[in-house]
Amino acid sequence: MLRTTYFLLLLFFTPYFSFTQTPQKYAVVVGVANYEGSGYDLNYCDDDAYRFSSFLKSDKGGIKKENMAVLIDEAANKVNIINTMHKIYSKASPNDMIVFFFSGHGGENNVFYPYDISRNVLAFDEIKSVFKRYKVKNKIVYADACFAGNIGNNSSNRVNTSVSTSFDQQDTNILIFMSSTGQEVSQEIASVRQGAFSYFLINGLEGKADRNKDNYVTVEELYPYVKANVLKATNNKQTPTIKGKSPRKLVLSSLNES
Repeated sequence: MLRTTYFLLLLFFTPYFSFTQTPQKYAVVVGVANYEGSGYDLNYCDDDAYRFSSFLKSDKGGIKKENMAVLIDEAANKVNIINTMHKIYSKASPNDMIVFFFSGHGGENNVFYPYDISRNVLAFDEIKSVFKRYKVKNKIVYADACFAGNIGNNSSNRVNTSVSTSFDQQDTNILIFMSSTGQEVSQEIASVRQGAFSYFLINGLEGKADRNKDNYVTVEELYPYVKANVLKATNNKQTPTIKGKSPRKLVLSSLNES
């Protein structure tokens, strides 16, 4: 009788334990400091990407090594970025989170400039198209790039830029943290060898933005922390912005992880 009861209980609870999984995070991290050609290089965008990926791999970031890809300089060409996004994000389940981090040049019409800057741009619509393919609950973009004006006068400024809609018009559940407004230049801080936005973004996610000390950093805690500190560090010349529809209480990092 006891054996039969145990067997029935096992059958009852097994589906719960089999199909209930802890939400996972998946990330593609891009940093371009040394661009193809001359006249486009930046100082610390590769450092931004390396340090952000180090955070993600930490206990607080909570991403498994196999669930993340880091693309630096030559590896961050347009085709490879898009292919890598599909490769990583295709592993995600509906309750998971997918993350795209970019540090490098941006341009008018909300485009990112990949390594092959003289031949290609990566329009936000193209990123959104990748995101929409995967039915994942939470989608995050962190962009340390300025979208004020063009980069030089080469043809890259005219490639596919017309297909990119405003960040304000994006229609999927994507939360976007941008390093500055469309009229500002995103600045780098030589003393810490990082972009101002990336530096305070990582500090905030590591715990400095945990305003209520509950050991979780949420959207509504991270954004005010990053905005206030970037404004201070740049003498009010750079204003981080946030767009999107994700809940403001969404947890972005957990300080309890061990």
